[in-house]
Amino acid sequence: QLNFLACVLYTVKDSRWTASGGVARVLAEPELEGQFTKWNNNAGAIKSRPLPCNTAAMVGWRLGTLGAIGEGSEDEEEELSGVGIDVNDVPQCFSHFSYTVTNGSKLVCDLQGVWNAVDGFVLTDPVMHTYSPALRQRAMGKTDKGKQGMTAFFKTHKCNSLCRRLGLSSIVL
Repeated sequence: QLNFLACVLYTVKDSRWTASGGVARVLAEPELEGQFTKWNNNAGAIKSRPLPCNTAAMVGWRLGTLGAIGEGSEDEEEELSGVGIDVNDVPQCFSHFSYTVTNGSKLVCDLQGVWNAVDGFVLTDPVMHTYSPALRQRAMGKTDKGKQGMTAFFKTHKCNSLCRRLGLSSIVL
């Protein structure tokens, strides 16, 4: 399970904030509980060390324990439940998947947050790189590095067992 925190934008009016016309905007989100981890960033860096596995749930994590259901026969479902997936592989695979499913026009990265066996991933503050000849550069803001950001991700990304399970092919940009 992979979730992104919902955030709220508060507008506060106060005449003391003269530089901003008496208005301040504050972005807020719920506090994350657990060990905060940054799995990748918007410049291509990825987490290369495994998470410290200090609970039995994390040590023995398997695709099947997340309730993943494979399509097809029950034999295929049993086969899926025995596939070991490292927790750190999921965010990297999600970034790769986002590129593939958008036909190379978007890549979600800067994946950071917490993971636990009950809630799965709860992520915050993602970045989306966009690329299209028709779109203006940095269409998603200052952190959108476009094709350059996508290239940086794929220079460091190594397809993992989850990428292969989903049929994602290696990308060279």
